[in-house]
Amino acid sequence: MKKDEKILTDDNYNQQSAWDYDSARSYLIDKSNKRAWKITYISLTLTIMLGIAVMLLTPLKTVELMVVKVDKNGFVDIVTQLDEQVITTDEAIDKHFVGRYVKTREQYYFGSLNKDFETVQMFSSVDVSKKYISDMTSKDVGRAELYKDIKEVDVNIISVVLSKKTDEMVATVRIETVERDKKTTTGENKIKVITLVYEYLPLKLNTKTRLENPLGFVVTSYRVDEEIKEWKN
Repeated sequence: MKKDEKILTDDNYNQQSAWDYDSARSYLIDKSNKRAWKITYISLTLTIMLGIAVMLLTPLKTVELMVVKVDKNGFVDIVTQLDEQVITTDEAIDKHFVGRYVKTREQYYFGSLNKDFETVQMFSSVDVSKKYISDMTSKDVGRAELYKDIKEVDVNIISVVLSKKTDEMVATVRIETVERDKKTTTGENKIKVITLVYEYLPLKLNTKTRLENPLGFVVTSYRVDEEIKEWKN
């Protein structure tokens, strides 16, 4: 046996095993702590990012207040707020159809003449449609005959007032028209007052008509008057 060679005995074997066990245990504890701290850092980072996202999205959340009106018969109608004026849903729909009809009928653009012609007839009763066709196509006096592609008429809706007389729904529409000569670019402004009677009828609609007029809005009477200016002495 060499001089420096150690003899393995039960005592020094047990002592070496204890050292190895303590080292391995310390290593595993240190590794476990590092993993725990890493998970903690990741969770903390995700929490902070989530908090920032919530803070950024909070201003986008809005609360819309709605008013419900109940009439004497117990029917419920939702009141909605449009342009700082509180109007019922039915009133908003009526004004939409009335305004669209008047604007389409009173304006004149040669490029959209056929489309406007079809739209007005779609929303008109038989008698009103006949009068419109006459106003547009009569020889020498119809707008389409006079204006052709020389003139244009712009329409601005000033106001729409709805009322009900007996069983008729009536709308009074005040508009401003600008008749312009395309060659000279000169224009003539007029204020007109239109009174029309309308109703909603269960129509037999094809696909195109159903998309354009799903509620069966029909104008049964139509009259145009120029607004008279008061002269002051």
